[in-house]
Amino acid sequence: MMINVIVIFAFLAGVIYLQIFLSKKASKVDGLILPVISFLFSLFVALSTPTRVTTSLSVNGIVNHVETSPVEGALGQIIMLLFLGNISTIVLVMIYASYRQKNATKTETKQSQIGNQAKR
Repeated sequence: MMINVIVIFAFLAGVIYLQIFLSKKASKVDGLILPVISFLFSLFVALSTPTRVTTSLSVNGIVNHVETSPVEGALGQIIMLLFLGNISTIVLVMIYASYRQKNATKTETKQSQIGNQAKR
């Protein structure tokens, strides 16, 4: 049991480290790879939930009645799954935004230093 927890934390740490690494790259697209994968996965999970249930009544192996009815609260389930599934997407986008902002500040500082040196 403890091994499973360690493996999960190691996986999460690896994903966060990879997101930080990709966010620090010069290309803006690299840092968006993991958030897009996370969003698509949560969308897949939310849309693959059953929204209709089929029930059948069979007597002696003969199907007499088949009824398809909507699952109660299916829309609420899908919305909740989208919300919960995108928590990781939000965290990854926040990491991306913070490192992009740091990169922009560093670039701006370098440009102002170069401008100051050119004026001398």
